[in-house]
Formats: sequence, structure tokens, C-alpha cells
Amino acid sequence: MHNMIKLTILTLVLLLGPLANACEPVISSDKKPLKETISNSFDEADLVAIVYVQNISKDNDSGEVDTHFKVLESFKGLEDDFSTGWVAGCCLCQKHFEQGKAYVIYALRPDDHRKYWEINGYGPSKSITQLSVSEFSQLRKLSK
Repeated sequence: MHNMIKLTILTLVLLLGPLANACEPVISSDKKPLKETISNSFDEADLVAIVYVQNISKDNDSGEVDTHFKVLESFKGLEDDFSTGWVAGCCLCQKHFEQGKAYVIYALRPDDHRKYWEINGYGPSKSITQLSVSEFSQLRKLSK
């Protein structure tokens, strides 16, 4: 009986795990070409840039994190270094950012009263290693 409970829990974790991670990108059922996705995300974003993660600060008491970025190349928005601002660790999913790594980010600042940037889950943000040459070229064209 004890093994049956373990098996049931393991099965539920494996089946429902991907659904439970709020940090995973939402996959739309309508397939759009990458070029259109990039163009739409670029238009809607307040900031599109290639960034380097300088530091990830975490407040163990509150669970809040603040990710500090160095802007390597800005396509839209800020050209200076910035940080996400102190937010709950679950809100921006900084666990996907690793210190010392580079990313292309599409960020939104929901309104002027908020002190943080909404990054993950907004637009096709990803590790720089996943950035294709065609996407990079398109970002350069859109930034002009």
C-alpha cells in the first residue's frame, strides 16, 4: 500500500509538473512565424536588450530577489545597467537567470508606480545561446 501511494504521487508530479511551473513560457495554439512573434514582442516591450547577469541578490527572510543586469546591446529602451527591483522570487522567476550568463530579454514595466521589470514570460526572452542569427538580425533591423 505504501508503495502504491508513492507511485501515485510520483505519477502526479510527472504529469502535472509542467503545468505547475508558472515560469514556463505559454505556448500558444496558433503558430506564428518567429519573425512575427519577434516583431510583435518588440513593439509591445519597453525594453529589448542583450544583457549579462552581474549579480542575483536574495533576501532569505522575505524570499525576494533582485537581479542586476549589464546591458551589452540595447535594441529598445534602456542602455544603462539596471536591476529588476526587489520582487517575490516567484514573480519574475529569476531562478532562470544565472549569474555570469547572457540573455536576450523583452521586458515590460507594467506602470510607472512599480519598481520592477516584468521579464520572464513576456516575449521570447531566452539565453543568448538560444538566440538565432536571424532573430539577432531582425532585432538589429527593428532597432533602427
